[in-house]
Amino acid sequence: AALIVKHGALLRVGADGAIRTLHPALSSKPEQHSLMGAWTDSSGAIFIADTASGHVKKIAPDGQVSSLAPSSPPWQPTGGAFGPDRSLWILEAAPDNSQRIRRISPSGDST
Repeated sequence: AALIVKHGALLRVGADGAIRTLHPALSSKPEQHSLMGAWTDSSGAIFIADTASGHVKKIAPDGQVSSLAPSSPPWQPTGGAFGPDRSLWILEAAPDNSQRIRRISPSGDST
């Protein structure tokens, strides 16, 4: 399956080609293309980097949306992944195009 963000909505394309809306409005500013990288964890939760809010959004398997891992200005999340130790690695960018990678451990420590 593939994940697609279109006008602030999160869509999933199934193996059969069917497109299903997982969440109709994740972005408060859909016209700005603020939803960036999308990834999943082992529980089936989906994570989206939201540059408009400066947070990573988590969509739980039951559809509940929460915000986590706020980026400190001027940094904005643009993508992420989970490491083998279940740490969350977040790619962040600043308006001057500098980039950094931030690690959040399973216990919540950020480095």
